[in-house]
Amino acid sequence: MFRALLIATLSSSVVLVSCVNTPAPESPPVVTSAEVDNSLARSESHGEAVNAQPSEEIRSSKGSVVESLVEIIEPCVPIEGSERDPCAVVDPPFVEILGVSSGHPWSVTTEIPTISDILLGLDLPILTPHIVVRATIETDTTRCELYLVSQFDYEATSDLFGHLHYYMCFADARINEYLLGSGPARLTIAMHRESVVLANPQDWAEVKDEWVNKIWEDPETRVAEAYEGREIVMFLRPALTLAVETWAVGGSFDMWFVQRATPTADVMAVEQSSRLARTEQQRTKLSVVLQSLKTKVAAAASERTRLTGGRIGMASTLPQLVTDAGRLRDFYVAEGADYDGDDRTTVMPPPVPGHETAATTLAG
Repeated sequence: MFRALLIATLSSSVVLVSCVNTPAPESPPVVTSAEVDNSLARSESHGEAVNAQPSEEIRSSKGSVVESLVEIIEPCVPIEGSERDPCAVVDPPFVEILGVSSGHPWSVTTEIPTISDILLGLDLPILTPHIVVRATIETDTTRCELYLVSQFDYEATSDLFGHLHYYMCFADARINEYLLGSGPARLTIAMHRESVVLANPQDWAEVKDEWVNKIWEDPETRVAEAYEGREIVMFLRPALTLAVETWAVGGSFDMWFVQRATPTADVMAVEQSSRLARTEQQRTKLSVVLQSLKTKVAAAASERTRLTGGRIGMASTLPQLVTDAGRLRDFYVAEGADYDGDDRTTVMPPPVPGHETAATTLAG
């Protein structure tokens, strides 16, 4: 039942269609990234690295140094310049995807999955988290762009998507700790998406204002107000489209907000949909001590490796999980991404205004 509702949630976005011939602006310029010197052999081999210690620096193939996370940042340290308490005890914010399901089918079934279920993608490989981080969203970094929805090679070929596009909103995150995997000290993450079917992408410029500001109610502002400055445990997976290389959240149980009532109180992790809990039993599953969540992630990751051999699902034909958040491009290329020429399939997220590149993967 839970899996059926998830599939319905993913496909329901197709219902949100534009009656006008609509769509995508020219893709932002490709930013070369994520090629790492062959001399920097990674210590992990098959399977997953839990709390792996990354090297102090990684060099891209062009020689630029990419900062990787070496020292864990303790919970509740604010972003420099932010006035927001990253661990405020409030109902976790939720940015609604307008026109589709709430994204929390457990509130209908009352079945709350375990962390093991979540790391197995709730039996949907495309939703399988590869990396788990505790991160704080940086201020003034939210921006949005439109992308055609295209499938990874491992997905079953389907005509379901047609001319479906996602309007995706990104933000940069300071990574405080890797609960699963390792990687850079900063990542660009797709935090939200809206959907539209566009018969003619060239017309997007004419209808963008109506969709963004009226129908979708300015998602960039909604995302910034909800997430910037907040500390969140995020279960990261590749975006739901090959068109843009980025880590993403947005499914059920992807976001657990870090909270602390007083400086001496336990640091808690509160799941985003906890406001929907109806019983004390549900509330205790959706609000846990942070250290307990970390322990559960580590145990569930080990069990997943045993079950899948380090793949994104049970089937032997599925690709391997990414264990280094800075190597996301390897996954995309293996699944059909082409970054060059007129036939390119994939671009990088747009940079923060005033910056040359996004923070995602190894953007140098």
